[in-house]
Amino acid sequence: MIRVLLLAICQISALLPGSAAADANDGEFMGYRLGDRYPLTAETRSGPSLSGNLVLIAQAPVKPADIGEVRLTTTVETYTIGFIEASQTFATENKARAFAKKYYELLHAKYPDWQIENGTIQIDDATLMPTALNMDKWPYTIRMKLTNMESPSDRPFRLSMTLRYLFDSPERKQWNALAHAEQQQSSQQKLLDESDARGL
Repeated sequence: MIRVLLLAICQISALLPGSAAADANDGEFMGYRLGDRYPLTAETRSGPSLSGNLVLIAQAPVKPADIGEVRLTTTVETYTIGFIEASQTFATENKARAFAKKYYELLHAKYPDWQIENGTIQIDDATLMPTALNMDKWPYTIRMKLTNMESPSDRPFRLSMTLRYLFDSPERKQWNALAHAEQQQSSQQKLLDESDARGL
């Protein structure tokens, strides 16, 4: 009887949102899920993205200890998550490359059936500066990117891992449409708020 009860609890737990069973196969990464609304608070740090959306610093990520920061790209009004990025910075390219290799192997072990775009990040060749590597499983992709920020910093090398929708997926198109509509609405509201519209 106890075994049956425990089995039932485990099965129910696996179906609950945010359960331990959820991972990138379900659109979840670092404790957040694509398409969910981020619970914004007064303490949330945010700024504009290059595409006019919002970039939020995640306040309660679920992440490995050596990941420095988790950022979420969301829409501007409903804070609907479209990108989940985990990153760390390094003083040298060799350290960044070793970190990239570690997480490439870990992600490949966890998601063996995801298609890998080989030959772009070249994490095994210390003589070449890597750019990016994608792991895809419809409708999601994990993009690993190593960049030299070329800024006056003691940690100029940055390794990021981003879960997002594949560009041509219906989910990505839907999120893009929502983001565009919210940007337009926000822009119009800002114009009304900042204008003298008396008598109009």
